[in-house]
Amino acid sequence: MTSNSFRRFVLFLIAITVGACAFAQPAASPKAFRFRTLSWSDPVNDLFYDFNGKPMPVKAVSYARSPFYQADATDKVVFYRQIKGPDGRKVRQVVAEAAVDGKSSMLLMLFIKEPKGAIRVSVSDDETSQFPAGSYRFVNVSSHHLMIAAGSARASIAPGESKVLTSEVDKATHGVNIRLATAAGEASKMVYADVWLWSADARTLVYASDTGNAQAPVDLKRITENARFDKEAVPVAPATAR
Repeated sequence: MTSNSFRRFVLFLIAITVGACAFAQPAASPKAFRFRTLSWSDPVNDLFYDFNGKPMPVKAVSYARSPFYQADATDKVVFYRQIKGPDGRKVRQVVAEAAVDGKSSMLLMLFIKEPKGAIRVSVSDDETSQFPAGSYRFVNVSSHHLMIAAGSARASIAPGESKVLTSEVDKATHGVNIRLATAAGEASKMVYADVWLWSADARTLVYASDTGNAQAPVDLKRITENARFDKEAVPVAPATAR
């Protein structure tokens, strides 16, 4: 084997080794994160989740985000009730699981109560880098495909998706013109139009959900928050098992 041939052979082996090592790299491990909660309608005050191996109470109201809760490194958060079992001891009744993608260190979890005590959880990234002051985040938890306009900004949002929009302020109204339409194929139907107040220090979270009313098929819930809030987690005392 000539020196050039040998050199090419060595380079070939190195390339194979490097490629195999890169291919064998394990997937990124989940990281610890913080989350806050929000309820679509009725307050949630009877749920728990585990943190550091201990049951932690979690609550949610409809008008504001909760304090921060801390979570272990995991790809899902399991929420459960503590109910009395056949022998009188507390047992866990799982009512919801929230999938976590591990990309954000700060999440918002919306609790939506469904029939027979079930709860659906919608998870969104709540980092200010992704949802800054002066913007609107539209989260579509309805069954409709939505067309959103915030001033000159436009977005098409499928069920289960969310989009962040920023827009200029209308000088005449000192607000932002918001329009929403449902879309089915090439047809669209305007279902909402109004002027919303705007602040350079605030960000507004908007959830769109079904109403069951054909004339007004979508309901909007707005939660406005000062984007300069304190990001430090608020400790939550572990629950006492009884």
